Amino acid sequence: MLEKYKKGELSDAQIEQVEADLIHQMFRKQKEESLRNDLKKLAALAAAEDEDEKERIQNTRMTVVHRSNNQRIWWAAAASVAVLAVASWWFFLKPKTDTSLSISTLADTYIKENTAPVWSTTMDGTTEEREAKAKEAYQNNDFEKAVPLFEAIPPTKKEHYFYLGVSALKQQKLDAQKAIENLLKARAVANGWQEDAINWYLALAYLQARKTEEARKELNNIVKIGRDNVSRAEEILKKLK
Repeated sequence: MLEKYKKGELSDAQIEQVEADLIHQMFRKQKEESLRNDLKKLAALAAAEDEDEKERIQNTRMTVVHRSNNQRIWWAAAASVAVLAVASWWFFLKPKTDTSLSISTLADTYIKENTAPVWSTTMDGTTEEREAKAKEAYQNNDFEKAVPLFEAIPPTKKEHYFYLGVSALKQQKLDAQKAIENLLKARAVANGWQEDAINWYLALAYLQARKTEEARKELNNIVKIGRDNVSRAEEILKKLK
């Protein structure tokens, strides 16, 4: 679980559980170490024979009792140490892919701000009723409705895959994996059709899915081609470094 945590592969709930366990373990180890030190002192003093050393044993025992009566103070101190330790561990050991949280937010902003690509095909004048309904939903920006309508056709053409992929990202509860699958299918049969848009939405979908290397590849390709979304791609690439 810890390895998955470092790689950023856990859900928010799992992340919270791992961090709670780490803090708990830190408290326990600190308390055990303190008790172990006290017991070592008591064992050493118990072996003493003269009265002065016996008095020291009694004083040591009183110190242990006194400490238990001030547990609130001890726990407050332990909590402060734990918070600082966890903060340091998080800063130095948290993987670079954790920046995907802010990058994902940036990608989400682009997805929401970008107007969906205009429908750019006539379907050869043979649009079936199911295609017509999917097209209408897409053009009305009703992406929640468009996704199941495209899936019901079922998709076989580059237009189906492309607009289904975009709709999967543009719907209120986006589905990055569905977008990736359909955009890749669109690319495979498009022969350059909507190339720039496919590249851009694939990059955003990969970012949403936290597939950093795949996103980097798409973004670098956008910059290399040098047409649409170049400045946006460069902005995201800077954050990925």
